[in-house]
Amino acid sequence: MANILVIEDQRQLCQLYGSVLGRSRHHVDLAYSGEDGVAQANQNRPDLIILDMMLPGMSGVEVARKLKESGVLPGASLIIATAVPDQAQPITQFCQTATVLTKPFQIKSLVSAVRHALEDSTAENGSLEPVSAI
Repeated sequence: MANILVIEDQRQLCQLYGSVLGRSRHHVDLAYSGEDGVAQANQNRPDLIILDMMLPGMSGVEVARKLKESGVLPGASLIIATAVPDQAQPITQFCQTATVLTKPFQIKSLVSAVRHALEDSTAENGSLEPVSAI
């Protein structure tokens, strides 16, 4: 079971991600703003963050920079959800392992990206615990 933080301002989409990932017994926290996402990430230190790029008030790039400054990144795996893939470039420069998903995407693409990110993280950390299937 992984701790996953979803930072997405579209509430229905955020809740959909949480519902789908929660069915796989992952603990999922939801944040509807960049500020809330940074606060939750600093407090809970998630294993994986799903980050929307177009957030009100604080962009996804600003969120990622704050998470890097606080040490959450690159420790947590990162999936960037964006309608404009070029927006993710500043983040992928300092977090080369980030996965970029271009909106709109099928939910199975998100599930697959989460599975791969968690498997890669487990392999890098040398953990022998299996990653639960999504």
